[in-house]
Amino acid sequence: MIRLFFILSLTLTWSTIWAQQEHSSLGVDGIGLKAGWTQAFIADQHSSPLLYQVNTMNFGALYQQQSNHLFEIGLLLNIGTSQAQNIGKRVGTLADAPDIYGESESYEIEANPFLSFLGGDLSIKMLWPLNDRHHLGLSTNLRYMKSGIGLDDWHYTQLDLSPEYAFAIPLFAGQLTASFSLPVLAGIVRPNYSLDPSLPNLTNYYRGYLRTGSSITSLHQLINPRLGVGYTWSFNNNRDIGIQYSAKWISYPDPRPVRIFEQGVDLVYFF
Repeated sequence: MIRLFFILSLTLTWSTIWAQQEHSSLGVDGIGLKAGWTQAFIADQHSSPLLYQVNTMNFGALYQQQSNHLFEIGLLLNIGTSQAQNIGKRVGTLADAPDIYGESESYEIEANPFLSFLGGDLSIKMLWPLNDRHHLGLSTNLRYMKSGIGLDDWHYTQLDLSPEYAFAIPLFAGQLTASFSLPVLAGIVRPNYSLDPSLPNLTNYYRGYLRTGSSITSLHQLINPRLGVGYTWSFNNNRDIGIQYSAKWISYPDPRPVRIFEQGVDLVYFF
């Protein structure tokens, strides 16, 4: 009897869920505030032989508008720590070269302190429904990371264009969504320690920054799959609360290989 009751309850529950499929929507109309945590692992052979671990707090906002398509623009900021995984924070003393009197000054230095990572992610996407659950479109993403690797100033910038697929399904009291994208064209700026952007033969620092470490690339070099999974609860007061998990992998070989894995969890409040 108990088993029969359980089977009937499960059947009714899933019947209700599947009956709601025609009402599925990918996003929420309005503005959302985000907060969460991200962990990343950075291995950049161009800068250091060590593996660096990054842990950051995330703060951001997004805007979604839904009619016959979904338009979304979002900004996420990351601030936290980046340290060599097996070494952590390092301290030492740096001495200037002696002057004509044989005297020199020394400085206490700290490599990879607690607050040593700053990042940002600006994304814009537009998706059209293929049917009640499946959506397809394009997204563009600007990713910036700045940190210390050893005693060097490390940075990575990527602006890309990606086809994106998304899936949405009503589930219990809310909605489950998932998305996948893969950049097909990107512009990348990385450190180039053989050229100094401040040299007199360059017009200015910013132009030099772009000239000395920039390249346009595509799938033949850049491998950057991105996955997102989320669940949103809808309430009667027109407020929505969601939780989102994201993961991405970056592999790029020029001038020497860089590998970056990121994953994070964010809470989103729509109003």
